[in-house]
Amino acid sequence: MNEKKIDIDSLLVNSVRTLVSDANDYFCSVNGVLYNKEKSMLLAVPSTKSGELIVEPSVVLIKDNAAKSCVNLTKVTFPENLEIIGDNAFGSCTSLQSINFPDALTKIGKKAFYDAPLMGVAVIPDGVSVVGESAFENAKFTAISIGANVDTIKRSAFANCVNLTTLVMKRNPRVRPNNFSNCEKLSTIVC
Repeated sequence: MNEKKIDIDSLLVNSVRTLVSDANDYFCSVNGVLYNKEKSMLLAVPSTKSGELIVEPSVVLIKDNAAKSCVNLTKVTFPENLEIIGDNAFGSCTSLQSINFPDALTKIGKKAFYDAPLMGVAVIPDGVSVVGESAFENAKFTAISIGANVDTIKRSAFANCVNLTTLVMKRNPRVRPNNFSNCEKLSTIVC
C-alpha cells in the first residue's frame, strides 16, 4: 500500500488563500498569513513560513500562539502601532534571531518568545508595563534595556539567557523569583 505524506501546513496555507477571499467579512490573508478583516490582529502564521515575517502596518495585536513553532522564521518586523504580543506568540521559533520592538508596545505575553534564540541587544520600550512569565527564556541576548514603565517582570522572564552580560533598568520593577536565573555571565546591572 502506497501512502502519500500529507503536508498539513501546505494544505493550511493553500486553504487560507482559497477560503479567505476578498469577499470574506471576517478574515483576510496576506501571503498565507491570517489576519482579521481590518488587519488589526495577526491571527495565524503557517509553521512553514521561513525567513522574515513583515507584520502588516495596521496590526495592534498579535494573538496567542499566532506564530508558535515557526521553526524557520529568522526575523520579525513589527509595525509602529503594535501594542500587544500575546502568550506564546513566537514561542519555540527556534531560528528566530532578530526582532525590534515598536515604542507603542504595552505588553509582552507569557512565553511570547520562549526558546527563540534572539541575539544582540533587547530594548523593551518605555510603554511596556508587563513582561510575561518566561517571555524571553533561553534567548541569546548580550544586553537588555528595560523601559521606564515596566513595573512587573514575571517569573523566569529572562531565565537561561546564557550570553547576557549587561542589564539596564530605567526603573526598579518588581522582580520575581528566577527572573534572571542561570544568567551566569551577567556582570553589569545599571539602575
